[in-house]
Amino acid sequence: MAVTTLQLSPEIFGKVAHTLSEITGNELSDIGPYTDFSADLSMSPMEMAQLVAKIEEMYRIQIGRSDLGDMETVSDLVIFIEEALS
Repeated sequence: MAVTTLQLSPEIFGKVAHTLSEITGNELSDIGPYTDFSADLSMSPMEMAQLVAKIEEMYRIQIGRSDLGDMETVSDLVIFIEEALS
């Protein structure tokens, strides 16, 4: 079985991780590509709404409810942003 390495934009990942750290109070060093919003960061619905609002403002994109429902990890969000900007 081959292991796939994620190729995430370091700039986008950094901004998302920093935003998550501000919202959740988690250390920046505890947030990685595979960090799960629910299991690892224990994010409340209010915190997820704050995250969406900040990301939408930062990148001038829209994140729909169905899109948000498909996102479980930081990398899911970063990939969504990358695709929305391309």
